[in-house]
Amino acid sequence: MRRATADLAAEGTSASPARLAEHSGLTEEEVRQGNEALHGFRAMSLIANLPTDGATLCLGAPVGADDDALDLMLDREAARGDISRLAEREMWVHYLRFCAGMPQSAIAAELGISQMHLSRLIAEFYRRIREDAKSRDSRGRPASDRFRGFRARPSR
Repeated sequence: MRRATADLAAEGTSASPARLAEHSGLTEEEVRQGNEALHGFRAMSLIANLPTDGATLCLGAPVGADDDALDLMLDREAARGDISRLAEREMWVHYLRFCAGMPQSAIAAELGISQMHLSRLIAEFYRRIREDAKSRDSRGRPASDRFRGFRARPSR
C-alpha cells in the first residue's frame, strides 16, 4: 500500500481505493484491508495512562516483574550435576527432604539414625555442593548467594 500510494503520488494521481487496486493488482476490498492494517496501530509509551472504570491505569502496570524464583531455579539447575554425583544414601536423603518434603525427624527414623546426625549429613553434602559450585562460578557471586535454596531446612 505504501509503495502503490507513493507511485501514484509521483505520477500526480490521487490514491483512491480503485486506483490503488488497479495499480497494485489487488481487489478494492484487499486495498481497504491493507490500509486498515497499515494505519491500524499506534505506538504508546508504557507510562501512558489508560482510562478504565473510573480509574486510571498505567499501561506498564501489567508488565511482568522480576521473579526471584527464576534465579533459584537457575541455581538448582546449575547444581543438578553435583547432586547427581551424590552417594546413593545422600541422593535418597535429598529426594526425601527436598522433593518429597519429608521432615528430618521422619527421614532420620527411616534411616535409623538420630535427627541431629541426619542434619549434619545434610549440611555436609550441601556444603560440598556449594564448594564445588563456588569453584565454577563465572559471575563472581559467592556460593552462599547462588545456592540459597540448598541449605538444610529446620525440621517441622
